[in-house]
Amino acid sequence: MLEFNHRLCKISKNYTSGAMVKYLSLLSVQKEKIAYLVSLGILLSALIYDIILLNRYAFDLPFWDVWDNLPQGNFNNVFNFFNENLQLFYNIISEIMYLCADWNLRYFAFVNFAIYICLIGVYARIVGKSEVKISFWPLFFLPLLSPILGYNWLWSILVQTHTYILFFLFAVYFGFCANESKSSFALFICSLFLSVLSMNLPLALGAVIAYIVKEMINITPQIKQNTIKKCFFLLLLFALFLTIIWFKKDSAAVKEVKLVNIFSWYYLSSLSFYVVEGVSLFSLTEIISPQYCPVLLVVMLVFLGVAFFEQYKNKKIQALWAIIFSVMVNVCAVVALRHGEVYSYKVGFIRHHEVLFLLLPAILMVFFSSKFKIVKIYGVIVFCQMLYGYGITVKEKQFQFFGELFYQNACLCLNHYYNLKTTPDWACTMNYPIPVDSKIKYAKEHNLSFISNIAKCDK
Repeated sequence: MLEFNHRLCKISKNYTSGAMVKYLSLLSVQKEKIAYLVSLGILLSALIYDIILLNRYAFDLPFWDVWDNLPQGNFNNVFNFFNENLQLFYNIISEIMYLCADWNLRYFAFVNFAIYICLIGVYARIVGKSEVKISFWPLFFLPLLSPILGYNWLWSILVQTHTYILFFLFAVYFGFCANESKSSFALFICSLFLSVLSMNLPLALGAVIAYIVKEMINITPQIKQNTIKKCFFLLLLFALFLTIIWFKKDSAAVKEVKLVNIFSWYYLSSLSFYVVEGVSLFSLTEIISPQYCPVLLVVMLVFLGVAFFEQYKNKKIQALWAIIFSVMVNVCAVVALRHGEVYSYKVGFIRHHEVLFLLLPAILMVFFSSKFKIVKIYGVIVFCQMLYGYGITVKEKQFQFFGELFYQNACLCLNHYYNLKTTPDWACTMNYPIPVDSKIKYAKEHNLSFISNIAKCDK
């Protein structure tokens, strides 16, 4: 009888223990689901917030360098350079908007926004393929919907930035997430080529190097010869890209890069400031002296190094490392190309900061996926920086600020241009160069849509 009771207690205890484990497991899954839904809700709320603001502040009036890029009613100039960049898709979309809607820049802003949403969608697809087990990962996309970037949607010329980032992410998807096949490799190359034609060479170079690193890591004796052929072909193709751009007319800015720049302290301090302010959404450099930025950059690189050597053989997470590596190569190249000029700018080179924001989702995921507690703690610190920076941008309403400022400044600059009114220098700094006669004449002859707004400003 005693033995029977003992067995009964043991069975009961095992059953209770099993039920408890099952209950705790279900509770954990439910918590993860709730965290995911809450995070997704916050992300969608930010998206709706930006749509409302875009609808309110988008306007049809050129500003900044957009005056130098009036469409011509044909597609003869689509391969022209702009500063150090090609801008194929901006030119194509401009010509289409010219033919369909008299180049109405308000519509252009919404096209710009739609391209950016596609960009986030492809990034989310990459994350899904990476199978990172973080229930609140949608929150990591907040910087991509930051009101700071609302400014970029208004500035129609930044279609070039969004398209080259979009094609870069497509390249990462086909090169690192899709099943290994000839078609995937071809789509990877095609996406890289379109990314270069859109605007940017360094980001594509980073993707090429990341792909070669991935192939070398995953190489086996059975596929050694095939891997070497693919890597050699990639390098040859990229050399062709570089040659085309190097000898392209008006590409002088590309030829001004001096490698000696990267060995100077000014370059290193500029690079560190640029990375630190971007990763913290501009918030950290407002409370910490720039002189500490090199130290902060070294700390971040150390933790990234620890996470990389822990995870580099994990095929499912290599896409995130491709993004991190490519963006870092791009940042180093841009800072060198501009001779450290980005050091003193918060907004002027935001098209390059926008690429830097791509780092945040990737580095947060690799940090939170680490088995090392210290790396996860550092990930929490970076996450808090991101939330703090995002909160600051929302609080300061930078989107509204730029929306109002651009319209007011454009009007002031145009009044200054037409009527020779005395205007403070700062009022025109947001809209250089003031349009020359030929631009105004062309716009009037073709009755471009913003002419009516210019008339309103002139009153």
